[in-house]
Amino acid sequence: MRIPSLALFLALPAALSCSATGAAPTYPTPHEVFFRHPDRVQIFLADHPSSWGGGRSTWPEDIAEEDLPHSGPTYVLPREGPELTASQRKRLAATYLPPSAPNPFPPRKCMFNPDIALRYWRGKTYRDIVVCLGCIKFAFMDADGKPIPKEHAGYLEDYLFLHELAKEAFPDQDLSHGHFKR
Repeated sequence: MRIPSLALFLALPAALSCSATGAAPTYPTPHEVFFRHPDRVQIFLADHPSSWGGGRSTWPEDIAEEDLPHSGPTYVLPREGPELTASQRKRLAATYLPPSAPNPFPPRKCMFNPDIALRYWRGKTYRDIVVCLGCIKFAFMDADGKPIPKEHAGYLEDYLFLHELAKEAFPDQDLSHGHFKR
């Protein structure tokens, strides 16, 4: 009886210390596979919630914020654009750089202001890439609404293609220097 109790006593601190460190979650499908080989990709307009000063100008007037799709707790997806075609998905997959690659964009000192979100589907689950077209920054979110740390996520390197996708999906949005006017 002492040996099992001793083993439990010795193993418990190790188990607790692993969970207390906030280790990155594990995913059944690696991010690179997910972003390079999606079954489908949706595009959305993205914004901050109104409690953060988000711009309701892109939101349907007759729909409450809580009824709109979200990407995690920090991004509202007020409008859905067309699903990306097979050729668009192929080109988008080619722009994905794994986290081991150097960031192709210089760091910028600006506030992340989401413009679009790309929702990548594999089977019945998804991962989002929320994009600020102004500063070319990305927020990666899993289907549970949790952020995927940058060191595990990667990058999309073709800014012009992302801008093109946004203009094609939302032609009524006025684009100015990479920013959606609000």
